[in-house]
Amino acid sequence: MGFSLREDTRLLVTCLVIVLFSSTVWLFRSPVVLGSDSDRDEIGAELGPHPRTPSGYVGHAPIVITSNSDFSTQGFTGSGTQADPYVLEGFSIGTTGTCIDIRNTDAYFIVRRCRLSGGSSSTGIYLGSVVNGIIDQVEIAGGSMGIRLSVSPGIAITNNTIDGVRNGIVFNFGSDNAVVVNNTITNIIHEQALILSDARNATLTNNTLDRGIAITGSVEYWEHNIAPDNIVAGRPIGYFWNKTGGTIDATAYSQILLGNCTDVTVRDGYFENLYRPIQLGGSTGCRVENNTVLSTYDGIYLAHSTRNTIIGNTIRGAYDGIFDSYSGQQNAMVGNWITDVTARGVYVGCSNTYVSDNYIVAGREAAVASYSSYNTTLVNNTMVSGGFLVYSDSIMGWYANVTADNTVNGLPIGYFWGLRGGTVDGEVYAQVLLGNCSGVVLQGGRFTDIGYGLQIGHSTNITVTGSLSSDNFYGVFVQRSENNTLRGLQLLNNRRGFYLERSPNNTLCESSITNATENGVYAYESDYLVISDNTLCNAKGSIVISYSANATITGNYIVGGTTGIYVSSSDNSTISGNKVIANSYGIRMASGTDGAVVHSNVLARNTGSNAVDDGTNNQWNTTGLGNAWDDYGGSGTYNISGSADSKDYYPTTFTDTTWPTVDSPQDQTYAEGTTGHNITWSPTDDYPVSFELYVNSTLRHYGDWCGRSLTFSIDGLGMGIYNYTLVVYDAGSHSVPDTVFVTVLDVTPPTIDSPPDFGYEAGTTWNNITWSPSDTNPESYEVYRNGSLVESGSWDGGPIVIDVDGLSIGVYNYTLVVYDAVSNSAHDSVLVTVIAAATTTTSTTTSTTTSTSTTTTSTTAGGVPPVGFLSQQTLILIGVGVLLIVLIGVAARRRGGKG
Repeated sequence: MGFSLREDTRLLVTCLVIVLFSSTVWLFRSPVVLGSDSDRDEIGAELGPHPRTPSGYVGHAPIVITSNSDFSTQGFTGSGTQADPYVLEGFSIGTTGTCIDIRNTDAYFIVRRCRLSGGSSSTGIYLGSVVNGIIDQVEIAGGSMGIRLSVSPGIAITNNTIDGVRNGIVFNFGSDNAVVVNNTITNIIHEQALILSDARNATLTNNTLDRGIAITGSVEYWEHNIAPDNIVAGRPIGYFWNKTGGTIDATAYSQILLGNCTDVTVRDGYFENLYRPIQLGGSTGCRVENNTVLSTYDGIYLAHSTRNTIIGNTIRGAYDGIFDSYSGQQNAMVGNWITDVTARGVYVGCSNTYVSDNYIVAGREAAVASYSSYNTTLVNNTMVSGGFLVYSDSIMGWYANVTADNTVNGLPIGYFWGLRGGTVDGEVYAQVLLGNCSGVVLQGGRFTDIGYGLQIGHSTNITVTGSLSSDNFYGVFVQRSENNTLRGLQLLNNRRGFYLERSPNNTLCESSITNATENGVYAYESDYLVISDNTLCNAKGSIVISYSANATITGNYIVGGTTGIYVSSSDNSTISGNKVIANSYGIRMASGTDGAVVHSNVLARNTGSNAVDDGTNNQWNTTGLGNAWDDYGGSGTYNISGSADSKDYYPTTFTDTTWPTVDSPQDQTYAEGTTGHNITWSPTDDYPVSFELYVNSTLRHYGDWCGRSLTFSIDGLGMGIYNYTLVVYDAGSHSVPDTVFVTVLDVTPPTIDSPPDFGYEAGTTWNNITWSPSDTNPESYEVYRNGSLVESGSWDGGPIVIDVDGLSIGVYNYTLVVYDAVSNSAHDSVLVTVIAAATTTTSTTTSTTTSTSTTTTSTTAGGVPPVGFLSQQTLILIGVGVLLIVLIGVAARRRGGKG
């Protein structure tokens, strides 16, 4: 079939347009990349509608049901029978308390298709002493607990969604035989989706549970029906009841729970971001080996379990690494790697526990903590930032076997049991524990970053002098010990500086307690305590006496705390001769405090109140002696704030007329980059309060000053001269400054690297030398070629690049010299060799029947770029041109054929 010229032309133009349009679109369109979920959502919105959010909820106040009759009284449909249950449906409830609270009912009811939300401490649904209930298709968002049951058996919880709560569903004691099916619990905050606490025989099927489940209680509470279709983090829960022998490959499971199991091995699992990934309840002779546990609460949890071995596991980022408690015994923790725990590496709550060859980087309390556990054995453990803690009200609970090869921060543990008399040198130990000791003298010791620095338990007549305990959970911990004297201690930066529990007749004197974040001194049930002549500075609750009769608190200087002296439920205290300055509150007598005598104290600049008394029969003076108050008007009695309506009948007005004195340390000079440089001022005053430190007129440090020396590091300064000025203030608002000049010298020359020698062909380009010298105070550079200066300029400390193009054939010595701000210098040389340009040879061979000739042509380097060098756009345009030529040729041939 032939074509006309018009048809040929139309065909040609159409094809050309199609090709050009397609090429243009291909060249210039932006690619579609499916990136974030929001991108995918937008595309999905274009393709079709999302599932609709359920509608039709009715706003409702929180619902409280306390009897069967409340259902009908409050207008809920139904009659409470199994065939016709009460129905609570379609409500939207938001509250900071409990959204739906049902108690003491046995009528049948259903909570269905409600939307519940709350604050951080709220509960979605609470059932207490309830039976015959169903919770179905409820949405709960936010709060402390999604659903909580107490003494509520046989409840069915189905098809619900719970999001963003601390705990999802909690079954407390007596909530047996629950049915939990098809629930989704997501975004759990810190704890777990489901807790079975002293609840029997729950049935769990097809639930999705963020952070997993936890079982607590003795062995009879560990028997449940937990199907493998319950999913945590994309994997099934591995629940095993009454299993004997065999090995569980933990890689297949999100959690492992062994209830009443014997001689089972759990190995090779990987668990992350769960509450308790491996749990043993009532199990014996099991082995947990070579598992990795990350970011959990309890890494491996044992309850009521005996003779199990926890070996070779890696646990990182837990609250407690291994938690072993509740009536078990003879468990072994061997060769585990436990790091970055918040509280304790190994929590021991069972007797005869063996802890060996572990590496533990602990948190705030201890690497290994033994709570009321007889005969805890520690062998060859390496502990960092947390040592050994013993706590027990019974004397035998303090007994432990600690070998000399255990170390804390590189030093051995000084554990002493039953020592009678003698002297212990605290300097050789990371920490010291005295259990069941008598008449022992502990001298010195620097107990730092170990949880509990010095521990005294069930011991008498102990004397401690000159020890330092700093940056610990507790600086000194005394339990069930009496008639001990601690003198001249330094307790710095601890949560609690000095803590006594059920320990009468102890004395803390002539010591300093600084920067205690909770309490400087805390005494609980410790009668006849003497706290005298101590300095307490910036301790949140400086001295707290609770349920401790006949305390004597005298001669202490207390500044910068929330409350200087706080007495609660304690009788017959004597508080005298203390200087209580610049706290939030000076002295407070809480309810239950009776018969205290408070006199001869100075109370000034306490911002909340100098004194508060809510006790009974407390006397704020003795015969002829009252207290000095900075807010006393000068006549009459001084009224004490508080419900007791107490008065000081012999008050005096506090005035401070003496200015502080400040020494003048020498000016200092040191070389930049060296360390160990400090300024120490030793100001004095009868009523010191605070300090400020300025560097070049800028305030850098401030804080409470207790009259002791003040030391500041001046390391890390760059070259220059610095003005350090200390200003100290006293209770009379007097201030005195002193200035020290610090000169930092740059005595270190710059450093410079050595680039390799190299060569290039004459006529080529992009040839250069790059040096990378460095200095803290760079200044300038010079470049020499064969001894002659060819370039110079300022240098900012970065690389220096020198162009060496354009040289004639030969060898050149380039030398760089760099200078710092004080003319220290460094240099380096590079040899550059320039050679003649290379030539290329092209051969052409011509063959005839009689002879062959070859022609050779020399050219400089160059030539046509390879095909790969052409851009995609260029290739496409070439293709378009070729196609155009072909189409024109086809048309021409067709026209010729027709003619």
